Amino acid sequence: MPTKSFPTTSKKPSVRPSADGSFTKAQAEKVTGKKLLDFDTPLVQVRQSAVHGLGLFAAARIAKGALIGTAQGRRTKRNNDHVLWIEEHDGEVWGLEPLNEFRFTNHDDDPNAIFFGEELYAARAIAKGEEICFHYDGDVEPAD
Repeated sequence: MPTKSFPTTSKKPSVRPSADGSFTKAQAEKVTGKKLLDFDTPLVQVRQSAVHGLGLFAAARIAKGALIGTAQGRRTKRNNDHVLWIEEHDGEVWGLEPLNEFRFTNHDDDPNAIFFGEELYAARAIAKGEEICFHYDGDVEPAD
């Protein structure tokens, strides 16, 4: 079966994923047009998503409650599709634009992960190859 190309924009060349279907940092930079931080979280891979564009996927089984990784990037006050809004214990709210692999975490009404600050945790067991999603409103409690 031929490898599928994913167009970035009409002016940029198509980007093909690696042989295993994952996107490296350099490939993701071509897709997004953004300079990204290193992809160094072994539990996850960036792949083509059925939800939207690229997504974050489990590279191995992840146990419920496990720390999946930490979103790293730059603080911002401007909202966009990739800003993670964080509320501190003192009520301060600030935005983080993730520039590592956690930039590609998509929304799901029934999420399998939840952010606490910049850290993403498994709200339930996540199977290898399953897309990791969180609820963008953030008011979701981990599953029992």
